[in-house]
Amino acid sequence: FSWFYTRRHDDPCDVLTDFVMRGIEDIDELAREYELFTAAISRPSLRPIALEWSNTVVAIIKMVVPDSAALPLGTLLNGCFIRALLEKHERTLPRELVYQSVSGLYNAFR
Repeated sequence: FSWFYTRRHDDPCDVLTDFVMRGIEDIDELAREYELFTAAISRPSLRPIALEWSNTVVAIIKMVVPDSAALPLGTLLNGCFIRALLEKHERTLPRELVYQSVSGLYNAFR
């Protein structure tokens, strides 16, 4: 929350791209965070917790993007994180590709 708050006046596409790139720096920590989501798929009792975390991320994203763009962009960021997890240390998710994806979706909701 505080990281987004300090960047709330920066270019939203840069902020979200930096968020993704920071998130994939520690791929092992990211994997631990995403274990909740994968466990919630087969364990319905975990779904409310996973959705609460997902909704919290969307709420935080609203600090830098319009409300209408927060859920689509949050979903995109999750996709980037999942891709990075699947690739593990190969790092084939370049910053420019993330930026272009974020920018395209952000501009669609401006």
